[in-house]
Amino acid sequence: MRALIVALTLFLSGCGQSEESVEFKDSEGNTRSVEVIDEGDTRTVKSDDGLMTTVGTQDEDKAKFPDYAPRYTGSKVVSVVDLDMGGMKRQMITQHSADAAETVLAFDKSEFAKAGVTVTEMPSGTGGTGLSEGPLHRPGVQVFITPTATGATIDLSVPTN
Repeated sequence: MRALIVALTLFLSGCGQSEESVEFKDSEGNTRSVEVIDEGDTRTVKSDDGLMTTVGTQDEDKAKFPDYAPRYTGSKVVSVVDLDMGGMKRQMITQHSADAAETVLAFDKSEFAKAGVTVTEMPSGTGGTGLSEGPLHRPGVQVFITPTATGATIDLSVPTN
């Protein structure tokens, strides 16, 4: 369910100050609702499952890359989002690279291996590849690399608590 809330939050765009309630059907066909409150760069989502707050920016200096999952050489940070999902805090960093997705994937695998970090490789729903550290129900660092017409999009998710 938390993944659905994250997806819904990222799907709903907001700016300035607004408040909106949204109803949708979950994967089991149940009607669910969330309340979305936007104030500047901060979005708060309230649901039956709890509260999630995101603060987004394009300021790449706020990106917290772990030593074993460094920024891909030459990539451009296009967004940094801090998430608080009921006490589980993460930072989502989106980068773009002109290099092919396969090149980025090889770099990330190499960096994890050099640091002795074991990752699980998995296909992503966007036609790319994901690498996940730790159990999938409460993972450590995750990176998803998706091919684009101009290179690759790199989505890095890092626990911050």
